This record gives sequence, structure tokens and C-alpha cells, in this order.
Amino acid sequence: MASIHEINRARKSFDEKNEKKKSIEIKTFEINKDEKIILKSNSFITISKDSNLIISYEKDFCGKIEIEIKKGVKANLLEVLDDKEIHRDMKIDVQKDAKIIHGFSNKASRYAKTIVNLSENANYNLKGAYYIDAIESFIRFETYHKGQGSSSNMQINGASINGAKVICDALVNIAGKAIKSSGHQKLYGLLLDEHSRILSEPILEINNNDVSCSHAASISQINDEAQFYMQSRGLSKQEVIDMFIDGFFQEVKDVTSHKNELII
Repeated sequence: MASIHEINRARKSFDEKNEKKKSIEIKTFEINKDEKIILKSNSFITISKDSNLIISYEKDFCGKIEIEIKKGVKANLLEVLDDKEIHRDMKIDVQKDAKIIHGFSNKASRYAKTIVNLSENANYNLKGAYYIDAIESFIRFETYHKGQGSSSNMQINGASINGAKVICDALVNIAGKAIKSSGHQKLYGLLLDEHSRILSEPILEINNNDVSCSHAASISQINDEAQFYMQSRGLSKQEVIDMFIDGFFQEVKDVTSHKNELII
């Protein structure tokens, strides 16, 4: 379980870095067709028509992103964080009857917080993956069901290696008026050496009784017996590790690979 001290330290680090960039003008985008964009500063993005959006970040990015999914729109968002000094804070507002599939591929970032607000009959589906090497990283997703009939499904698979320390939390909050809503979350972690750490906590905050919710979390290591068996069949240690990693990420691989197009 992540401590309040560690979470506050991660937030303070982001606030201090972002404070230095407050004078930078907010960049605005309207997405009404398939787009690929590289974000360099604080940004506001409106998705007004069914589309696929791929977001990547400039090296050392630190800033806030707001995304608005218009009423009834179906959007696919693929996000790639591939620099060790990326600090990003994202808010996604999903309007009535809108739907978003969010592919989150975190290869290195220091800080990635996401808040999702769901209106009536809105849907949010997250497939996330992280692979953190030798740094401390904070990852948090908060989903707020504000309208009835809203639904969310979050799954994050992540691995840490070479002494990396990861805090990966997820929150589902369902308001009292958001009846007939559903919120589900799964957090799976894989430790690739004895010095790495993953702290995960799935959280449910339910304020009415007419809902469907679930949560799960697990942290595992590569099984020694399976590794020995596979090496005895001629595979090298690295080949065995690569096979375990590939299998671990298979469930989320289809939407987190930037080589694949997302199909609505």
C-alpha cells in the first residue's frame, strides 16, 4: 500500500516543476479526424467526432492536459510516455453517451496522474502498461461516475526492474445519483529483480447501492521452477525472462502498442 507521505512527495515534485512553466500559453486542439500529436506544454483537447488520437510527449515534458469528449462521440486515445523526466497531469471529461478507449503505454515517466469524469451513460475503458527501469514512478487513475448508467473498466499491467520503485493506484468513485453504474479495476505488477518494488492499491468509493463494482490487485515474480524447467529445455535465462514479460503484457498489448492502429 502506498503511504500518504510517498504520494504527497510525488505530487509536490510535479507542482514544483509545473510552477516554473505557468507562463507558457495553453495549446488548444480540436480533434475531428484521426490525429497524431506531440505535446510540448499545457494543452486543452476537444474530441468532437469519432476518431483515433495518438499522443506522445516532448522530452522532459511537465504540464497539465485536459481532454473533453463531446456528447455521443466514440474516441480511441493512445498515449505513449517514453522519457524518464515526463511529469503529466491529465483530466478527461466524458460527456453523455460518449465512449473512450484509453491505451496507456508508460515506458519511463516519473509522474502520471489521470482524473476521468463520466456523465450519464458515458463509458471509459483503460488498458494500461508500464515498464519502469531504475527510477521512482507515480501512476494514479481516478474515475468519477457522476451520471447514471456510466461505466468504467480499468486494467493496468506493469513491471519494475533494476531497483525501480513504482506506486500504481486506481480509484473508482460512484456518486449517489449515479445509479445503474459499473466500475471495475485490475492492477497487476511483476517484479523482475529482488531490489525493485511495486506498491498498488485499488480503491472503491460507492455512494449508492444500485451498482456493479469489483477490484483486484496482485504483485508477482517470475516463477523459479518454471524458469528452471524452460532453461533445461535449452532456452537462455534472458529468453525465459522475455517470454514471461511478453505473456504478462499480452492482455493489454493490443491497445498499448504504438505500432498498432486503434479501430473504432
